[in-house]
Amino acid sequence: MYEFDVILNKIGGLGPYQIVLILMVSYASLPSGYNSMASIFVSYYPDYRCRVPPIDNNSIYQLSEEEILNLTTPYDPDTDQYDTCYRYGYNLSLCEDDPNQCVNKSADPIRCDVGYHYDTSVFTETIITEFNLVCDKSYRDTISLTIYMVGAFLGTLVFGNLSDRWGRKPILTLAYLVISLALLGSSFANQIWIFDLCRFLVSFFDVGSYVTSFVYLLEIVPEKWTTVVGVSFQIGYALGYMILSGIAYQWRNWHQIQFVLSMFSLPSLVFLIFIPESPRWLFTTNRVEKGKEVSRRIAKYNKVKLNEPEVWDEAIIEKDELKDFKEEDNSENERKYSTLDLFKTPKIRLVALKVIFCWFVNALVYYGVSLNVASLSGDVFLNNALGGIFEIGIYLFVIFFMDRTGRRLMLSLTFTVAGVGLLASTIVNIYAGQDQTLLTLSQVFALAGRTGIAGSYAIIYNVTTEVYPTVVRAIGVSAGSMAAQIGSILVPFFIALDNYISWLPNTIFSALALLAAIMAYSLPETNKQNLMETIEEAEMFYSGKRDPVIDARETSSMNTIL
Repeated sequence: MYEFDVILNKIGGLGPYQIVLILMVSYASLPSGYNSMASIFVSYYPDYRCRVPPIDNNSIYQLSEEEILNLTTPYDPDTDQYDTCYRYGYNLSLCEDDPNQCVNKSADPIRCDVGYHYDTSVFTETIITEFNLVCDKSYRDTISLTIYMVGAFLGTLVFGNLSDRWGRKPILTLAYLVISLALLGSSFANQIWIFDLCRFLVSFFDVGSYVTSFVYLLEIVPEKWTTVVGVSFQIGYALGYMILSGIAYQWRNWHQIQFVLSMFSLPSLVFLIFIPESPRWLFTTNRVEKGKEVSRRIAKYNKVKLNEPEVWDEAIIEKDELKDFKEEDNSENERKYSTLDLFKTPKIRLVALKVIFCWFVNALVYYGVSLNVASLSGDVFLNNALGGIFEIGIYLFVIFFMDRTGRRLMLSLTFTVAGVGLLASTIVNIYAGQDQTLLTLSQVFALAGRTGIAGSYAIIYNVTTEVYPTVVRAIGVSAGSMAAQIGSILVPFFIALDNYISWLPNTIFSALALLAAIMAYSLPETNKQNLMETIEEAEMFYSGKRDPVIDARETSSMNTIL
């Protein structure tokens, strides 16, 4: 087997060609961002009330919306809200000139029977208004969002194995194609189940696209650049939903939004013409000649002269040099590991439970806060765009400081910022009333909370990769990712609580984030530590002991460098 890290150093490390590949592959993170957040605008809930023709015909009665609402809709002084799912009965034949005299407020209100009137000042059409997903059908929007999250969960289960079996490029090709077609199909959906099916396909393949792209990038760069490249990849996600704000601002009909998003996904298909298969994957799966071909291509465009066959011989020799240190690991590596191995030994079990909990909280709080942005005071387009700007800021902060402060401190700090920010936002909002200054302050705290949880989401990938030994590393990442998807599936139900107790969702998110901060700080620190190989090494490392196999591996690495 060839050691690709040796070849990578010979063909230019992080050269111009890899930078171009990084930019092309990273484009996949943009669709992930705007697809995940599309429901903020596509499923926007406008103000609504029962239709009351011809009272709400402005050419006949010239009544303002406030006058119509007060005249025809029951009002509850305890909640200070109108019950817009009901209306008063009226008979205009008795008083044609003055509808105030025709509305019978003494009788019990009746449910809306001739449809709904929606406020179209923000959006001319959303799936809420087109399919009337209000009142007794309001649960249907929650189901639609849940279907999207379930698609992402199932995609997590499927695409990791497929990418390892078929290769990175075939999965990217399939995912990009289906995402573009499903987005296009959703833009023409005239029934809610068609929309749900298209969104399910988008989320299912979007996970495959995002995860495979992330893996591809880390496979084509030297180890010292993996933190920068890995976290930078997620900047595209934030840019994606910032772009979504601009698209939704320009096109106020959900059909148009989905159509434009499908057009934005097309460049990924064009880029695939120029993106080769991952050379690391090719060498690992013994597709040696193809791996050499891609390596030559990288060297050519990096303007590096490749000394053949010396470089291939050296790669094999370098691999063999570590053989002596890994002989005792061979029996370990021949075993077939499963998720159960994360829980068989005491130290790794405790670490696994903490990591899984952090993943769960990350997804639940991140999507819960992000998708509920329409409930914040202020402009929904600006709020969403500001979220993207702050998210990019925290990514840059993480890139600069994570190697300096360590993983667990940074992860704990970002969780703490998220928890404190959301709690402060909730408390201020409760007492804000109509005070615009307090409402703005609540919005600032909410953005701080969203920024914190975005930062923790960026860090958890690196922490999970480093905290597990090689034999269960992929399994550990998969377990964390599945926990995250379970958290995202629960998001619509937490958001729905806002309709009953407005302060409850953010309070729960805050409490979970603060608990995750404690969990994160109790994890072992992996900063500047060589990756562990076996469960035995991990158990010793978690106990604060050193393993002679790790020491030997580090010594070998230093000798190679010298």
